[in-house]
Amino acid sequence: EPVHEMCPMSLARPAEEKGWEKLTMIVDSGASETVIPEYRLPGYPLIPTTASKDGLEYTAANGKKIPNLGEKQAVVRTGDGSIKCIRFQVCDVTKILASVSRIVQAGHRVIFDSPDMGSFIECKSTGQRTYLRQEQGVYMLDVWVRPNENPFRRLGM
Repeated sequence: EPVHEMCPMSLARPAEEKGWEKLTMIVDSGASETVIPEYRLPGYPLIPTTASKDGLEYTAANGKKIPNLGEKQAVVRTGDGSIKCIRFQVCDVTKILASVSRIVQAGHRVIFDSPDMGSFIECKSTGQRTYLRQEQGVYMLDVWVRPNENPFRRLGM
């Protein structure tokens, strides 16, 4: 299933509205999954998955094995106002990583370029671009989420 899906616009609220939390994701071409630490998004349930039940482990750059603990699903708003649903695999990491391969599987392309030319994620079907920022040589995507409210509950999910 796609990690980054479009969600109903009825869930949209301005990112600046009280109660929204900024999450900074590192857009990582070497990450096999989009991951988040367990303590983030405390209002969202940790959902057991086949991967977590089967003991799936990821391998960090230093060779350390990191168990998959399940997933959290969140509705996020990007800086350009786009609403996305993201499935985060939960594991013992220190930074939130957005997997380029998962973004591509969901029907997008990711363009990394110099800061003056602009880097972005582009939806192949609509052409809509979500711009990335570069910080110390790393491409970052800022999204906003309501940390203590699981909007999937409102949809009966």
